[in-house]
Amino acid sequence: MESLNIITEPDREDARAKVESIEEDFILAQELTVDDKELIEELCRSDNTKIIVCQSGAVELRIDMQCTTIESPAMMILTPERRIEPLSISPNFGAIFISMSDRFIDMLNINSRAQMFMTLRNNPVIQFDTNIMSAVESYRELISRSLSHTQNPYRMEVVENFTRAFFYACGFYFHEFVGKRTSTYQDSIVEKFILLVRENYRLHRRIGFYADKLCITPKYLSKVIKQSSGQSAVEWIDSYVLLEARAMLKSSHMTIQQIAGELNFPNQSFFGKYFKRMTGMSPKEYREGGGKSRRAGQRGRR
Repeated sequence: MESLNIITEPDREDARAKVESIEEDFILAQELTVDDKELIEELCRSDNTKIIVCQSGAVELRIDMQCTTIESPAMMILTPERRIEPLSISPNFGAIFISMSDRFIDMLNINSRAQMFMTLRNNPVIQFDTNIMSAVESYRELISRSLSHTQNPYRMEVVENFTRAFFYACGFYFHEFVGKRTSTYQDSIVEKFILLVRENYRLHRRIGFYADKLCITPKYLSKVIKQSSGQSAVEWIDSYVLLEARAMLKSSHMTIQQIAGELNFPNQSFFGKYFKRMTGMSPKEYREGGGKSRRAGQRGRR
Protein backbone atom coordinates (compact mmCIF):
# COMPACT_ATOMS: atom_id res chain seq x y z
CA MET A 1 0.00 0.00 0.00
CA GLU A 2 1.23 3.49 -0.76
CA SER A 3 2.10 5.36 2.42
CA LEU A 4 0.07 8.50 3.13
CA ASN A 5 2.63 11.26 3.55
CA ILE A 6 -0.02 13.61 4.92
CA ILE A 7 0.28 11.87 8.26
CA THR A 8 4.04 12.28 8.63
CA GLU A 9 5.29 15.30 6.70
CA PRO A 10 6.10 18.15 9.13
CA ASP A 11 5.29 20.92 6.65
CA ARG A 12 1.60 20.08 6.46
CA GLU A 13 0.31 21.03 9.89
CA ASP A 14 -3.09 22.23 8.67
CA ALA A 15 -3.72 19.11 6.61
CA ARG A 16 -2.49 16.80 9.34
CA ALA A 17 -4.89 18.38 11.84
CA LYS A 18 -7.81 17.20 9.70
CA VAL A 19 -6.66 13.58 9.58
CA GLU A 20 -7.04 10.94 12.28
CA SER A 21 -6.07 7.32 11.80
CA ILE A 22 -5.14 3.93 13.16
CA GLU A 23 -2.01 3.26 11.14
CA GLU A 24 -3.31 2.79 7.58
CA ASP A 25 -6.15 0.43 8.46
CA PHE A 26 -8.61 3.24 9.11
CA ILE A 27 -8.25 6.90 8.16
CA LEU A 28 -10.74 9.70 8.78
CA ALA A 29 -10.34 13.16 7.22
CA GLN A 30 -13.00 15.72 8.06
CA GLU A 31 -13.92 19.33 7.38
CA LEU A 32 -12.40 19.07 3.90
CA THR A 33 -12.88 22.14 1.71
CA VAL A 34 -11.85 23.44 -1.70
CA ASP A 35 -8.56 24.53 -0.12
CA ASP A 36 -7.69 20.90 0.65
CA LYS A 37 -7.41 19.66 -2.93
CA GLU A 38 -3.83 18.52 -2.44
CA LEU A 39 -4.82 16.56 0.66
CA ILE A 40 -7.81 15.04 -1.15
CA GLU A 41 -5.58 14.01 -4.07
CA GLU A 42 -3.21 12.25 -1.70
CA LEU A 43 -6.03 10.46 0.12
CA CYS A 44 -7.44 9.29 -3.21
CA ARG A 45 -4.14 7.58 -4.06
CA SER A 46 -4.45 5.04 -1.23
CA ASP A 47 -5.14 1.40 -2.07
CA ASN A 48 -7.92 1.17 0.51
CA THR A 49 -11.69 1.20 0.15
CA LYS A 50 -12.57 4.88 0.00
CA ILE A 51 -15.76 6.62 1.14
CA ILE A 52 -16.35 10.26 0.23
CA VAL A 53 -19.32 11.99 1.85
CA CYS A 54 -20.18 15.24 0.10
CA GLN A 55 -21.84 17.44 2.74
CA SER A 56 -22.09 20.60 0.65
CA GLY A 57 -21.26 21.77 -2.85
CA ALA A 58 -19.94 19.37 -5.48
CA VAL A 59 -16.78 17.70 -6.74
CA GLU A 60 -15.96 16.31 -10.19
CA LEU A 61 -13.83 13.18 -10.19
CA ARG A 62 -12.22 10.97 -12.78
CA ILE A 63 -12.80 7.32 -11.87
CA ASP A 64 -10.99 4.80 -14.07
CA MET A 65 -10.90 7.35 -16.91
CA GLN A 66 -14.60 8.21 -16.59
CA CYS A 67 -15.77 11.55 -15.19
CA THR A 68 -18.34 11.57 -12.37
CA THR A 69 -19.79 14.44 -10.34
CA ILE A 70 -20.93 14.15 -6.72
CA GLU A 71 -23.43 16.77 -5.56
CA SER A 72 -24.44 17.04 -1.92
CA PRO A 73 -25.98 15.36 -0.11
CA ALA A 74 -24.35 12.21 -1.45
CA MET A 75 -21.85 9.49 -0.69
CA MET A 76 -19.42 7.66 -2.94
CA ILE A 77 -17.95 4.25 -2.05
CA LEU A 78 -15.00 3.05 -4.11
CA THR A 79 -13.39 -0.38 -3.89
CA PRO A 80 -9.55 -0.57 -3.77
CA GLU A 81 -8.96 -1.35 -7.44
CA ARG A 82 -10.73 1.83 -8.59
CA ARG A 83 -8.46 4.74 -9.48
CA ILE A 84 -9.76 8.18 -8.59
CA GLU A 85 -8.54 11.69 -9.35
CA PRO A 86 -10.20 14.99 -8.29
CA LEU A 87 -10.73 17.31 -11.26
CA SER A 88 -12.67 20.30 -9.97
CA ILE A 89 -14.16 21.33 -6.62
CA SER A 90 -16.91 23.90 -6.06
CA PRO A 91 -16.15 26.90 -3.78
CA ASN A 92 -18.71 25.75 -1.19
CA PHE A 93 -17.48 22.16 -1.11
CA GLY A 94 -17.47 20.36 2.23
CA ALA A 95 -16.72 16.67 2.74
CA ILE A 96 -15.67 13.75 4.92
CA PHE A 97 -13.19 11.18 3.62
CA ILE A 98 -12.88 7.68 5.09
CA SER A 99 -10.30 5.09 4.05
CA MET A 100 -10.47 1.44 5.18
CA SER A 101 -7.92 -1.30 4.47
CA ASP A 102 -8.88 -4.75 3.21
CA ARG A 103 -7.97 -6.15 6.62
CA PHE A 104 -10.35 -3.73 8.33
CA ILE A 105 -13.15 -4.55 5.86
CA ASP A 106 -12.60 -8.26 6.47
CA MET A 107 -12.84 -7.75 10.24
CA LEU A 108 -16.29 -6.20 9.82
CA ASN A 109 -17.59 -9.54 8.53
CA ILE A 110 -20.69 -7.89 7.02
CA ASN A 111 -23.37 -10.21 5.66
CA SER A 112 -23.97 -9.71 1.92
CA ARG A 113 -20.81 -7.61 1.75
CA ALA A 114 -19.88 -9.03 -1.64
CA GLN A 115 -23.22 -8.20 -3.27
CA MET A 116 -23.23 -4.70 -1.77
CA PHE A 117 -19.70 -3.82 -2.88
CA MET A 118 -20.13 -5.26 -6.36
CA THR A 119 -23.31 -3.21 -6.81
CA LEU A 120 -21.58 -0.09 -5.50
CA ARG A 121 -18.70 -0.68 -7.87
CA ASN A 122 -21.02 -0.15 -10.83
CA ASN A 123 -23.04 2.58 -9.08
CA PRO A 124 -20.61 4.27 -6.66
CA VAL A 125 -22.55 7.51 -6.10
CA ILE A 126 -25.50 7.33 -3.70
CA GLN A 127 -27.74 10.36 -3.35
CA PHE A 128 -29.51 10.48 0.00
CA ASP A 129 -31.75 12.59 2.18
CA THR A 130 -31.18 14.51 5.41
CA ASN A 131 -31.96 11.44 7.55
CA ILE A 132 -29.06 9.50 6.08
CA MET A 133 -26.80 12.54 6.31
CA SER A 134 -27.70 12.82 9.98
CA ALA A 135 -26.71 9.17 10.49
CA VAL A 136 -23.42 9.80 8.70
CA GLU A 137 -22.71 12.80 10.89
CA SER A 138 -23.43 10.79 14.07
CA TYR A 139 -21.09 8.04 12.85
CA ARG A 140 -18.37 10.60 12.04
CA GLU A 141 -18.60 12.12 15.51
CA LEU A 142 -18.38 8.74 17.25
CA ILE A 143 -15.43 7.67 15.11
CA SER A 144 -13.58 10.95 15.62
CA ARG A 145 -13.94 10.68 19.38
CA SER A 146 -12.76 7.08 19.33
CA LEU A 147 -9.73 7.86 17.18
CA SER A 148 -8.71 10.70 19.49
CA HIS A 149 -8.37 8.28 22.43
CA THR A 150 -4.94 7.13 21.31
CA GLN A 151 -4.14 5.48 24.66
CA ASN A 152 -7.14 3.14 24.46
CA PRO A 153 -5.79 -0.35 23.66
CA TYR A 154 -9.22 -1.29 22.24
CA ARG A 155 -9.46 1.69 19.90
CA MET A 156 -9.47 -0.50 16.78
CA GLU A 157 -12.24 -2.70 18.17
CA VAL A 158 -14.35 0.37 19.03
CA VAL A 159 -13.96 1.83 15.54
CA GLU A 160 -14.63 -1.58 14.01
CA ASN A 161 -17.91 -2.01 15.89
CA PHE A 162 -19.13 1.53 15.21
CA THR A 163 -18.40 1.01 11.50
CA ARG A 164 -20.17 -2.34 11.42
CA ALA A 165 -23.21 -0.77 13.11
CA PHE A 166 -23.16 2.08 10.59
CA PHE A 167 -23.19 -0.28 7.60
CA TYR A 168 -26.05 -2.28 9.06
CA ALA A 169 -27.97 0.88 9.96
CA CYS A 170 -27.65 2.01 6.34
CA GLY A 171 -28.34 -1.50 5.05
CA PHE A 172 -32.00 -0.84 4.29
CA TYR A 173 -31.12 2.27 2.32
CA PHE A 174 -28.49 0.37 0.33
CA HIS A 175 -31.10 -2.32 -0.33
CA GLU A 176 -33.54 0.30 -1.62
CA PHE A 177 -30.81 1.78 -3.79
CA VAL A 178 -29.92 -1.62 -5.23
CA GLY A 179 -33.58 -2.43 -5.80
CA LYS A 180 -33.98 0.55 -8.12
CA ARG A 181 -31.47 -0.90 -10.56
CA THR A 182 -32.56 -2.97 -13.52
CA SER A 183 -31.22 -6.45 -12.88
CA THR A 184 -29.33 -8.10 -15.74
CA TYR A 185 -28.43 -11.71 -16.51
CA GLN A 186 -24.89 -10.97 -15.35
CA ASP A 187 -26.24 -9.58 -12.06
CA SER A 188 -28.10 -12.83 -11.54
CA ILE A 189 -24.92 -14.85 -12.10
CA VAL A 190 -23.00 -12.72 -9.62
CA GLU A 191 -25.70 -13.02 -6.96
CA LYS A 192 -26.00 -16.79 -7.36
CA PHE A 193 -22.21 -17.19 -7.40
CA ILE A 194 -21.77 -15.30 -4.13
CA LEU A 195 -24.52 -17.31 -2.45
CA LEU A 196 -22.90 -20.55 -3.61
CA VAL A 197 -19.51 -19.41 -2.34
CA ARG A 198 -20.93 -18.52 1.07
CA GLU A 199 -22.48 -21.98 1.32
CA ASN A 200 -19.59 -24.03 -0.09
CA TYR A 201 -16.25 -22.26 0.38
CA ARG A 202 -15.20 -24.60 3.20
CA LEU A 203 -15.40 -27.60 0.87
CA HIS A 204 -14.89 -26.22 -2.63
CA ARG A 205 -12.23 -23.74 -3.76
CA ARG A 206 -12.16 -24.63 -7.47
CA ILE A 207 -13.99 -22.33 -9.85
CA GLY A 208 -15.15 -25.35 -11.90
CA PHE A 209 -17.46 -26.45 -9.07
CA TYR A 210 -19.30 -23.12 -9.10
CA ALA A 211 -19.43 -22.91 -12.90
CA ASP A 212 -21.02 -26.38 -13.02
CA LYS A 213 -23.62 -25.35 -10.46
CA LEU A 214 -24.48 -22.30 -12.57
CA CYS A 215 -24.45 -24.29 -15.83
CA ILE A 216 -21.88 -22.02 -17.45
CA THR A 217 -18.21 -22.40 -18.35
CA PRO A 218 -15.46 -21.44 -15.87
CA LYS A 219 -14.14 -18.96 -18.44
CA TYR A 220 -17.48 -17.14 -18.72
CA LEU A 221 -17.98 -17.14 -14.95
CA SER A 222 -14.53 -15.62 -14.47
CA LYS A 223 -15.26 -12.94 -17.07
CA VAL A 224 -18.61 -11.93 -15.52
CA ILE A 225 -17.28 -11.77 -11.95
CA LYS A 226 -14.19 -9.83 -12.98
CA GLN A 227 -16.21 -7.29 -14.97
CA SER A 228 -18.74 -6.85 -12.17
CA SER A 229 -16.41 -6.64 -9.18
CA GLY A 230 -12.89 -5.92 -10.37
CA GLN A 231 -11.77 -9.14 -8.68
CA SER A 232 -11.64 -12.63 -10.10
CA ALA A 233 -13.95 -15.45 -9.03
CA VAL A 234 -10.96 -17.22 -7.45
CA GLU A 235 -10.13 -14.10 -5.44
CA TRP A 236 -13.69 -13.99 -4.08
CA ILE A 237 -13.50 -17.66 -3.08
CA ASP A 238 -10.13 -17.06 -1.42
CA SER A 239 -11.47 -14.04 0.45
CA TYR A 240 -14.11 -16.17 2.16
CA VAL A 241 -11.62 -18.91 3.00
CA LEU A 242 -9.12 -16.41 4.42
CA LEU A 243 -11.75 -14.56 6.42
CA GLU A 244 -12.78 -17.81 8.10
CA ALA A 245 -9.18 -18.93 8.59
CA ARG A 246 -8.23 -15.62 10.21
CA ALA A 247 -11.26 -15.72 12.49
CA MET A 248 -10.43 -19.26 13.61
CA LEU A 249 -6.77 -18.45 14.20
CA LYS A 250 -7.58 -15.28 16.11
CA SER A 251 -10.63 -16.29 18.12
CA SER A 252 -10.70 -20.07 18.59
CA HIS A 253 -8.68 -22.60 20.59
CA MET A 254 -8.53 -24.99 17.65
CA THR A 255 -5.12 -26.24 16.60
CA ILE A 256 -3.82 -25.27 13.17
CA GLN A 257 -4.25 -28.88 12.10
CA GLN A 258 -7.91 -28.81 13.18
CA ILE A 259 -8.47 -25.53 11.29
CA ALA A 260 -6.92 -27.06 8.18
CA GLY A 261 -9.36 -29.96 8.48
CA GLU A 262 -12.35 -27.65 9.01
CA LEU A 263 -11.47 -25.81 5.81
CA ASN A 264 -10.99 -29.06 3.86
CA PHE A 265 -7.26 -28.77 3.27
CA PRO A 266 -5.56 -32.16 2.81
CA ASN A 267 -3.14 -31.50 5.67
CA GLN A 268 -1.66 -28.79 7.89
CA SER A 269 1.32 -28.26 5.59
CA PHE A 270 -0.87 -27.55 2.56
CA PHE A 271 -2.97 -25.10 4.57
CA GLY A 272 0.15 -23.39 5.89
CA LYS A 273 1.58 -22.87 2.41
CA TYR A 274 -1.77 -21.55 1.13
CA PHE A 275 -2.15 -19.13 4.06
CA LYS A 276 1.41 -17.85 3.74
CA ARG A 277 1.05 -17.32 -0.01
CA MET A 278 -2.05 -15.23 0.62
CA THR A 279 -1.00 -13.23 3.68
CA GLY A 280 2.80 -13.26 3.73
CA MET A 281 3.05 -15.15 7.00
CA SER A 282 2.38 -18.61 8.41
CA PRO A 283 -0.78 -19.44 10.41
CA LYS A 284 1.37 -19.67 13.54
CA GLU A 285 2.95 -16.25 12.92
CA TYR A 286 -0.47 -14.75 12.28
CA ARG A 287 -1.90 -16.22 15.50
CA GLU A 288 1.08 -15.17 17.62
CA GLY A 289 1.01 -11.68 16.05
CA GLY A 290 -2.51 -11.04 17.33
CA GLY A 291 -4.19 -11.39 13.96
CA LYS A 292 -2.14 -8.92 11.92
CA SER A 293 -0.79 -10.01 8.56
CA ARG A 294 2.15 -8.40 6.80
CA ARG A 295 0.17 -8.02 3.59
CA ALA A 296 -3.13 -7.14 5.19
CA GLY A 297 -6.07 -8.26 3.15
CA GLN A 298 -4.00 -9.27 0.13
CA ARG A 299 -5.63 -11.94 -1.95
CA GLY A 300 -3.38 -14.10 -4.00
CA ARG A 301 -4.03 -16.07 -7.18
CA ARG A 302 -3.71 -19.74 -7.89
